[in-house]
Amino acid sequence: QAVVSVNSASVNQVCQTGDPVSQTVTSSGGAAPLVVIGGASKISGAPSFSTASPAFDGTDTAGSRLIVGYKIYNSSPVDHTIDSAGDGGNGSSLFSAYLELT
Repeated sequence: QAVVSVNSASVNQVCQTGDPVSQTVTSSGGAAPLVVIGGASKISGAPSFSTASPAFDGTDTAGSRLIVGYKIYNSSPVDHTIDSAGDGGNGSSLFSAYLELT
């Protein structure tokens, strides 16, 4: 079935010096089908997730500075906690959200 529209919700984002705090995606309040996404980037060092709970279905990297994860729900979505691993020096970012698909 083709996707007709996308609605974003529970959008979290931060870019700062130091280690960003964990984020919660409140996807349990969304209507399936939906996709939870999370990403982390660093100016110095390779980014990774210290927490992705529940686990992502998959992750992908863009170069050596960005990692993005996704979890697809066809029914019964649950909330997610996402955190990046460590301090990226003078530029660390963490973002998360869910996308409802209709």
